[in-house]
Amino acid sequence: ADVNVTSNFEFRQIFSDNILSAISPEERSLFYLNKNWRSFSFNAQFGEQSSFIGEFDKNGNFVSDQIVKVRKFPSVELNKRSTKISESLPFYFSFDSALEGVRRSETVGSDFRLKTPSVVQRLDFAPRVTFPLKSFAGFTLTPSIGLRSTFYSDSLDPVQRQVSGLNLFRNYADLSVDLRAPALAKVFRRRDGTPWFKHIIEPFVEYRRIAGIDEYGRTLKIDERDLIAETNEIAYGINNSFLVKRTNGEGTAPQPHELLNLTVTQKYFFDPTFGGALREGERNQFFPINTLAGFAFGGIKRDLSPLNIKARLRPTPTVFADVRLNYDTKFHDIRDFIVGAGLTKGIISVSQSWYY
Repeated sequence: ADVNVTSNFEFRQIFSDNILSAISPEERSLFYLNKNWRSFSFNAQFGEQSSFIGEFDKNGNFVSDQIVKVRKFPSVELNKRSTKISESLPFYFSFDSALEGVRRSETVGSDFRLKTPSVVQRLDFAPRVTFPLKSFAGFTLTPSIGLRSTFYSDSLDPVQRQVSGLNLFRNYADLSVDLRAPALAKVFRRRDGTPWFKHIIEPFVEYRRIAGIDEYGRTLKIDERDLIAETNEIAYGINNSFLVKRTNGEGTAPQPHELLNLTVTQKYFFDPTFGGALREGERNQFFPINTLAGFAFGGIKRDLSPLNIKARLRPTPTVFADVRLNYDTKFHDIRDFIVGAGLTKGIISVSQSWYY
C-alpha cells in the first residue's frame, strides 16, 4: 500500500518538509496486489489520484484550483506478454484485460465541471497478434494487429457534455506495420590509421491504422485507457549512433561505448481530424498524438506533426547530457526545448533539467 492524502493543497505547498512534495500537483493513494507467473501478470488495486491544476484568466491572474480526481474501486487486470504461439508458427500472441469500477470528477472552486456516478463499470479486453516476417535484403517487416472491445455502464452526452446512464460498447481494430531498413555504418579513422569512431545510421518507418471508434464523443474520459482516437498515420525517422571504444577498467579489452545518440522523428497524419475526435482551439491530448512529445500540439488540424529531435551525449560512463526539442514545421518555430545533464558516481546521482 502507498497512501498519500492531504486535506488542503495550499497547506501542503506551505508546510511540506521537502520541495518535491510541495511542488507536485499530483497525489496518489494506492492499495494493490500483484502476481506474475510465466507470461501472465495479475493486478488488483483500489486507488485514487488527485491532480491540482491552476485556473488562470486571459491576463494570467490566478482564479482558482481545478481538482481532477480519478478513482478505481476496484480494478482487476489480467495481462499476457507477447509469447510465441508454437515453434512451427512465427506468431506472437498477447492480451490485456481489465474489470474495473471507475469514477472521475472535475471541480473548479466549489463547482463541478464533470462528475460521473460513484462507480462506472468498465470491462476491457484487447488481444493482439504479431507476426515478424523473414528479412529480405536486410529489410525487416513486422505487422501487428489487435482488436479491442470496451464496455461502459455509463456514457457522455456529446451535446450537453454531461454523463448519461446509457451503456456504451466501444470496439475498434488496431493495425501497425514496422519497417526497418538495413543499417549503414562507417568507421572514421585518425590520420595515423587508428579507429576514431563508428557512425551507424538506422532509418525506420512505422504505419498505424486505428479504425472503428465511432463513439469517441460519448466515451467517458477516465484515464489513458479511454483516450484513444481513430488514426491513419505514418511515422518516419532516422537513428544515429556514434560509437567509440573505451576500457571499463585496468587490463580489460576496449569495448564499444555509445558516445552520442541522435534520433529525428516526424509523423504524417492522413486523417488530421482523427475520426472527428479533434476539437480545434482546445488542448487535445489523446492517443496517438500524445506519443511523440510530452507537450500538446493538437490544437489545430495538421497533416504533419512537429519534428521531434532527441540527443544524448555520454562523454564518460558516469556523465550524460540530454537535448530534446520539437520544431514546428507548420509555424517554423520551436515549440518546446529541454536540456538536461546528470552525474552518477557509486550510490550518488545528481541531475538537472531545464524546460522551455
